[in-house]
Amino acid sequence: MNYILSLREKLNCSQRDMAHFFKLTRSMYVRFENEKASFIPDALICVPFLGDVIRKVDEESADKSEEKSEKSNLIAFLEQRNRIIPGEIEKLKQHRAKMEATYHRAFQAKKYYTEANLMSEKLDYSRKVWLQSKETEQEVLLSKNNLIAQRNNELKVAQLEVELTMNTALLSKLNEEPKG
Repeated sequence: MNYILSLREKLNCSQRDMAHFFKLTRSMYVRFENEKASFIPDALICVPFLGDVIRKVDEESADKSEEKSEKSNLIAFLEQRNRIIPGEIEKLKQHRAKMEATYHRAFQAKKYYTEANLMSEKLDYSRKVWLQSKETEQEVLLSKNNLIAQRNNELKVAQLEVELTMNTALLSKLNEEPKG
């Protein structure tokens, strides 16, 4: 087994990275890794150092504490999302309940402003601008509360409900897994 290659693979780095560590050109490092060069400067220090570091970490992580930590982080994240999601769903549902009424009010108001703008020749410029801005405002409200927006709101609620269900199922699975 090629010990240098094994070190590089465990460190998940390229030949260029290792060459940089050993202060070599890449081609010199490749010869060293392929055992075509028997000695490089600092090899007696660097290779055992890296080997000792890898061995120490492998021994310490034999209990898979990192995996446990990642699992704990995932559980904490899922639990946090599950606490947040019901509030998000409730806000979306409350907003959805107001959308249709808002749409109808804006629809009616837009008709009034449109008609007022058509008849505004007797008004001064600032009042005309105000009427036009109010008509534009109603158009914005219409687009934010139309049927497409209402369906998008319902989709968001459904997506959050699915996420909540999936998170709960995953939490159950994670909590059932053996701890060791």
